[in-house]
Amino acid sequence: MSKLKRSIFICLILLAVCLTAHAAGTPPSLPQISAPLPVSPVATFRKLLTMTLEEQEKALASRTPQQRKIIAAKLFEYEAMPPEARILRLRCTELHWYLVKLMRMAPEERAAALEQVPPLERPQIKERLQLWDQLPAELQKKFLDNESEWTMMGLINL
Repeated sequence: MSKLKRSIFICLILLAVCLTAHAAGTPPSLPQISAPLPVSPVATFRKLLTMTLEEQEKALASRTPQQRKIIAAKLFEYEAMPPEARILRLRCTELHWYLVKLMRMAPEERAAALEQVPPLERPQIKERLQLWDQLPAELQKKFLDNESEWTMMGLINL
């Protein structure tokens, strides 16, 4: 099973488990982020990929040496990928970035932020947010509190 199919499968299983595990009582409130969204770091990374080495060095001059080292390693990794794989990975990473930001917003506050999502990605983001909004707030909070750990473990690989 491909990574994308496996990730979708795991997300669907997690969603099913979460929907059936509604706990009694008042759910905790979620931390809220208000619109507008910052510029996607993936958009910035895409620009770096199109630059020459000199342009990249100029663009990254304000970063710390450690940050430049990490970004340079990622640039090398992405430049080594076949173009189709690079495009897919960037798209998945950007979807994940936007989705997590929007999941932290109250549904009524997302409209302006959704306008900042690239039009091609908007329908997928909206579809996932509709599923997200069906989850009890308690489970949403648990997910958001542990999202980075789940991503690192490979349970969510968007």
